[in-house]
Order: sequence, then C-alpha cells, then structure tokens
Amino acid sequence: SGCCNFNQNIIFENGITSYNRKYLYASTGYNLPITLVNDNDQGIIYNCIKFNQPITLESTYTNCSYTFYNCTNFDQPVQIPSTARNTEYMFANCTSFNQPITLPSSIYYCSGMFQSCSNFDQSITIPDNAYSPYMFNNCGNFKSLVILGKNVNCSSMFRNCVNFDQPITINTNQSCDNMFYN
Repeated sequence: SGCCNFNQNIIFENGITSYNRKYLYASTGYNLPITLVNDNDQGIIYNCIKFNQPITLESTYTNCSYTFYNCTNFDQPVQIPSTARNTEYMFANCTSFNQPITLPSSIYYCSGMFQSCSNFDQSITIPDNAYSPYMFNNCGNFKSLVILGKNVNCSSMFRNCVNFDQPITINTNQSCDNMFYN
C-alpha cells in the first residue's frame, strides 16, 4: 500500500537517518522532479509507477540500486555519477525506459540493472570487473551492441532476450553460465 495519490514537493535535508529510505515506495501517483543527494536515498522512488520526471543524481550518490525499480512509466535521461559503485536493479521493471546510459568505470555491481525493461534497446559498455548477471534478463526487445570490459561476470546476462543478435567479445575469468539461456 502507500499514499497512492501523493504528488507534492519533498525536501530531504541533511541529517535524516533511516535504514529504510523508501519514502515514496508505492506512492503510485508521485510525478515531480527529484534530486538525490546521498546513499541513504537508495530506492527512494521504488514502485512509483506514474513517475516520469527529470532526476538529478548528485556526485555523492554512489549506491543507485533499485532507484527506479518498477517505475513503469519512467523514461527520462539519467546521468549516473562518476563515483557510483552499485546500479543493481536500478531500472528493473521500468517497461517504458529506453534512454542511453553511460556506466562509469567505478561501477562494480550492475546485476539485473535492466531486468524486464521490455522497451530498452540502447548500446552500452560494461566496465571492467563488473558483476552483471541478469543485466538484460527478460528484455525481449533488446538488440543493441554490448561491449564487455575485462573480467565481467555475465551469467544469464541475456536470459530471455529473444531478439538479441549482436557479436560479443568475452575476455573474462568470471562466470558466463547460461549467458544466452532462453
């Protein structure tokens, strides 16, 4: 549940501490611009299905995991900060999302990042040493070029990507089990 119709400006001041910062969780009607400043904001707009506004991720925002999870209408440009380390499930279930994304070399975790993003079809470069299983899992329309860095874990990376047909160069000692399983 949640405040399904909540759609007002929110100011998150420094000093707020909470282990569960999903303030807008299931606020399905929320649709205003947001600036995310620190890692305590992780998953703050999780499950806001109407959300489709510009967003700013400040350089202090290093944990982008679940940021837009299940925001099914979200389709805005996002610049991931150069300091970010974690983008796990960042856009998972964002069925409208189809924007170019640049992953900084600082990224280590990006598993499931675009999982079930049925409209996502953008070329992407995955940095060296990234842990990225299930990154494009269930992305049925995905058919763009993917450039893998060295030592990328790509287990089940293209699972159920029925239209994917691009050349891949694999240079890793990490797992690539079920990379193309359908």
